[in-house]
Amino acid sequence: MKISRSDLVLRLYRSDFGAFNRFVFHELHPGRTLHDNWHIGLMADRLERCARGEIRRLIINVPPRSLKSLTASVAFPVWVLGRDPTKKIMAIAGTRSLVSDLGESTDRLLRSTRLRAVFPHLRLGPKPGAIVLPEGGRRMPVLSQASQIGRGADVVIIDDPMPPAIANDDAARAAVNRWFDEEVIQRLNDKASGVVIVVMQRLHPDDLTGHLLSGSDRWEHLSLPAIALQDECWTLPNGSVINRRRGEPLAPEMEDRDQLRQRLKAVGARVFSGQYLNRPGFTGEFVVQ
Repeated sequence: MKISRSDLVLRLYRSDFGAFNRFVFHELHPGRTLHDNWHIGLMADRLERCARGEIRRLIINVPPRSLKSLTASVAFPVWVLGRDPTKKIMAIAGTRSLVSDLGESTDRLLRSTRLRAVFPHLRLGPKPGAIVLPEGGRRMPVLSQASQIGRGADVVIIDDPMPPAIANDDAARAAVNRWFDEEVIQRLNDKASGVVIVVMQRLHPDDLTGHLLSGSDRWEHLSLPAIALQDECWTLPNGSVINRRRGEPLAPEMEDRDQLRQRLKAVGARVFSGQYLNRPGFTGEFVVQ
C-alpha cells in the first residue's frame, strides 16, 4: 500500500522531535520566519535523548531569545505525551508570568487542528497549561519553589528558575538551590530512570546551574554562548559538523556581531557575561569587537 505524503509527514513529526519542534514554531507563530539555526537542532537532539532515556540529567544554557522555552517547556512535553500518554511531566518556571506564558502557548498549540492530526488523543486540561490524559499522563504547570508534596513526575523541566532581578540576592539564590535539593529529585517517581531538565540563562556563578555543576551528580551540560569564547566543534543530529571559531556569534541571523555589541553596551559587561556568554563573573577580554 502506498503511503501518502501527509502520512509520511505525520510519522516524521511523531518520531523526530527536531521536526516536531519546527512544526510547533510555525503553529504558534504563523507568518513569522524561523531562523532554523544549528543550535536549535542541538537542543532538540539533547531533549530527544532525554525522552529515549539516554540522558537523565540535562542542563541547557543559551542566550535570551534562543527558543529554549518554546523547545523545552512547550514543544517537548507535548511531544512526549503525544508518544506516551502515561508520562507525568512537571513543567516548572521561575515566575508566575513565565508559567502563564508557557501555559498559554501550550493551550494554543493543543487547540491547533494540525496538532490534533499529529496526536489526536491530546486534550486541554482543567487549567492553563495543564494536560490531563485518561491514561494517567499529564503536564503539570508549577511555580518554582512551590511545594509539590504528594505529586510525582517522570520528567521535571525547570525553565529559568530565578528572575534576573534577584540574581545578586544571596538569600534568594540559596533558597532556589535549597528548594531544588529538597524538592525536585524527591518528586521523581523513579530516581534512577526519572529525567530532570534545567534550561536557563546564567545569572550568577552560584545560580542553579553553578550549584548543580559543583555537586556530585553528573549532568550533561549544553552551553552555547552568544559569542564563542573558544573554538568549538559540534556534531549535529544529521552527522554534519559545526566548527565555530572564537569570536563567532551563535546565530547571526538572530543577533549578529553589531547587534550583540549594542546589547553589551545596553546591559553592561556583568549582565552580558552571564546571560549572553554563560560565564557569570567572567572578567576576561570580551570578543565583541
